[in-house]
Amino acid sequence: MSFVLGVDPGKSGAFVLIDEAGEIVKVWDMPYQGASLSAHGTAQVYQEVLTITRRQVGVFIEKAFTKPTDALSMDRWKQM
Repeated sequence: MSFVLGVDPGKSGAFVLIDEAGEIVKVWDMPYQGASLSAHGTAQVYQEVLTITRRQVGVFIEKAFTKPTDALSMDRWKQM
C-alpha cells in the first residue's frame, strides 16, 4: 500500500497521512512549543509515520504565500 504525507506548515497547520484509496489514516497538529516549531515533536511525527507505513512515503508541503490584500496580516506574521 502507498501513502502520502501532507504538510501544512503554518502555526495552526498539521500533518495528514493518506493511503492510496484517499482515506485519512491519521492527522497530527503541527508540533509548536510557544512560537517555535518543535524539532523533537516533528521527529516524533515522522517516526510514527514510518511505524505506520513501514516504507518510504511521498511528502507534499504546502507553499505559503499571500495575496496583495493580505499584506497587513503578513507583516504581523513576520513579527512572530
